[in-house]
Amino acid sequence: MVRHLDRFVRLLDCDTEEKLQRQVSRCALAIGFECWTYMVSPSNSPGAPYFLSEEPRSGISDHLLLLCRSDDPVMAHCREHATPLVWTSEADTHDPQQRTCRLFAEAASFGLQAAIGVPVHGLGCRWGVMILATYHPLKRCDVVNRLPQGQLLATYLHEAGHRCVARMTRAEQVHLTVREIECLRWTSLGKTGWEIGRLLGIAERTVVFHLENASHKLGVFSRHHAVARATALGLLPASEPLTAIELPGYNRPLAPG
Repeated sequence: MVRHLDRFVRLLDCDTEEKLQRQVSRCALAIGFECWTYMVSPSNSPGAPYFLSEEPRSGISDHLLLLCRSDDPVMAHCREHATPLVWTSEADTHDPQQRTCRLFAEAASFGLQAAIGVPVHGLGCRWGVMILATYHPLKRCDVVNRLPQGQLLATYLHEAGHRCVARMTRAEQVHLTVREIECLRWTSLGKTGWEIGRLLGIAERTVVFHLENASHKLGVFSRHHAVARATALGLLPASEPLTAIELPGYNRPLAPG
């Protein structure tokens, strides 16, 4: 526990979001969790919650983000309570109610086998949660044994993370241009760079340029992950369905009719 505490204390010295992200990943891995997500709702911001996670790889972070903004029972618990939640993929999970929660019920589709959810409150935040998860099968007793370290990590992360929240929310950090949003919206409908270029009257390489810029701003590495992140953060506003278009020499509609 002493060596873990030394790692956790280093979180307080992180002066940038990138440094904090890397150090939290080290701490989480040291106590046996490859995935983590930190989400808080700032008291002075009605918009999207502040979101920080491990380096994006599988899309699990966006899955968690979408659920954090929903009425999932796990998120409802974190808003109203300070006690942690423990989940494993074992059929005889201790709390049958948790098996019905979307957050945990869908976790297996991402390959996750166990998770801890630690609510956090205060420091300028209405509510928040740190979720620690692993791809390795664990018995419930093994997850419970890691709970003290997980709770302590969440405490130190919230102490360090609230400074990032005070500076800006995630939504305020990301400023997508109109063209970037257009390219992402068409990508969300499954269109290729060539198709999007014909629709917008720009070159395919220009489409790629806009999608790469959007991905960089969103901190992800693929256009489809960028769509998921932008959607989760509310940066792709709902609008009227895009009109079906038939391109010359192209024998299928570009959007559903």
